[in-house]
Amino acid sequence: MEIATFPDFVGTDLTRTCIFEDENTLKLDTPPMKMGGEWLGSYIRWQRTGTEGR
Repeated sequence: MEIATFPDFVGTDLTRTCIFEDENTLKLDTPPMKMGGEWLGSYIRWQRTGTEGR
């Protein structure tokens, strides 16, 4: 990681799990991280649009 919102992440490797939920949806998951004393996970989901007739 070269640039990050959280300075502690700079110089580290951040692992992401890629999950293809279907042919039009990709989900990137992060391992849980401890923030404020609580373990939290996060994800981002991309959905392809305009696929009618494919």
